[in-house]
Amino acid sequence: MRRTTCLCILSLGISAPASAAASALAELERIAPPRQAASPAASAEAKPQMKEWTIMVYAGYPPLESNLLYRVMEGTGHAGTTSKVNMVLQASYPSGGASRYLMEHTDSSNPFHSPALARFDKLDFGDYRNVTDFVRWARREFPARHYALILHGHGSGWVEGRSRMLGMLYGSGSGHVRNTELRKILEDSGRVDMLMLLSCAMQMAEVAYETGGHAGIIFGTEEIATPPENVYAALGGFVEAQPDAPAAAIAAAVLASVKKEFEELYWPDKHMDLGETFSAIDGAKAVELAAMLKDWSQAVMRAGEREAVSYAVNNVLRFGMAGYGSLEPDLRRDYAHFGDLCHFARLVGERAKGGEVKAKSAELERFISQELVIGRLGLFQRKHGDYGANALGISIEIPPRRQNPVPPDTEAGYAQSGAFARDSGWAEFTGWMNGFLTRPNSLKVSDQPENFSWPRDSAKNRFILPSQNYPFVPWSTRG
Repeated sequence: MRRTTCLCILSLGISAPASAAASALAELERIAPPRQAASPAASAEAKPQMKEWTIMVYAGYPPLESNLLYRVMEGTGHAGTTSKVNMVLQASYPSGGASRYLMEHTDSSNPFHSPALARFDKLDFGDYRNVTDFVRWARREFPARHYALILHGHGSGWVEGRSRMLGMLYGSGSGHVRNTELRKILEDSGRVDMLMLLSCAMQMAEVAYETGGHAGIIFGTEEIATPPENVYAALGGFVEAQPDAPAAAIAAAVLASVKKEFEELYWPDKHMDLGETFSAIDGAKAVELAAMLKDWSQAVMRAGEREAVSYAVNNVLRFGMAGYGSLEPDLRRDYAHFGDLCHFARLVGERAKGGEVKAKSAELERFISQELVIGRLGLFQRKHGDYGANALGISIEIPPRRQNPVPPDTEAGYAQSGAFARDSGWAEFTGWMNGFLTRPNSLKVSDQPENFSWPRDSAKNRFILPSQNYPFVPWSTRG
């Protein structure tokens, strides 16, 4: 089975090539209109059956990437509804419409086999109120002892409101879900045992904090991500067999499936020089993290550990979102704002001169690795970092190695990005770092092409990325 890559190269506006499946999905309403759902009267008479788990999937992609939505429907169909697990899907189509399904099990690759239980001619995929309405409906119609919510679409970490980086769940409608609205969704629709953010760069301290403790396990990636297709079957199959399994066991099963899928189906040719990371974190501990970070950052500033912090800024493993060019041309992640938090704390502790900072760095690293992160997956060593060793489960805003003038307001907007920046003291800490970091600025705004695209290898149906020419910024005066 051939995988199609979701590059999420937001700054450059590059999209992965769509397959024949995408064309079929774009014409879904014409090709495969949903079968007639049961009448309201008949539905009211039937009492919903209480099951062990209800897995709620909310998914959508823009037209050029609608093949990814096709694969979501295919994956949820392969998992299917069982005697103990409901697999419920709301799919938002490129046309702007949406349908809700109770996905029946199928072994075929045809995602159009299940009847639509509800249909909307126009529905804004990126309106958090529509997410809330779907979750409420799913919980009412398909009650269970445990709930998992999977949000499937584009993501850009804490960054929202500039260019095409808009928080989460954007690209298939006019709006987007702000990270601060994640708490509203969970508060208004109910706590979930597992929240999966199958979007790029969403496994961040800033995002996890916004769940407010209303999610048991939070599953996501620190990096640009290709959404795993087999995660539905992995999760559904595991909780079917062990409905009351502990969080660590569920996380291990899902991560093992993702690892197998990426190693066997996605990464054999490794043409992109990308690493991959997925992790599962404890939602309650994600809220506690803010207080620990405030205590740690205050100690670092009091001790004036500028050399240790500069070393950490220059050597921390960074991820591809919120830099100038998410994947290319910033292969070294020089302009990337997102870095692994645990790796950063470890580097500061290694170079710190004071005993207090060393001790607090070690305690922060212990908390993240032993209490916050339930399970993690880091695949491949790349030229900009070792994912196996240093992708430790959760990222955070860290000033870039090179000052990026495009766009100019990214760092300035961090203090207003949400409750975490304030409550953790991280906005103050990043401001302190920006006050002494010396960063070259080698990217000229005037050199930015308006319509840049990478050449494509049509035979292999993929982009040709110059990963061997390190560092590579085709229109810069890089030193």
